[in-house]
Amino acid sequence: KVARGMDKMVRMLHDAGGVGVSHTAMYSAVRQNLTSHDFKVVVDYMNELGMLSVGIENRRGRGPKPRRYFRTTETTKKERMQALREALL
Repeated sequence: KVARGMDKMVRMLHDAGGVGVSHTAMYSAVRQNLTSHDFKVVVDYMNELGMLSVGIENRRGRGPKPRRYFRTTETTKKERMQALREALL
């Protein structure tokens, strides 16, 4: 179940590229496969491995609430999944 959630996360990041995926959209897509704790652990591992970067938009001023998003780096999908599997196993 966790592996399916990780695969879906990697696919979403790959499809979004440098634009990024919001935290809400990412978690909504994988919440049937990952608990909130598992999601946080996977995101932390992916961040440490350089597979994604976490950012915040709309930090200052008035306007929309700041949102957290994830962006991917330029590594291939196969390289990212292999590194993640090695880190978790």
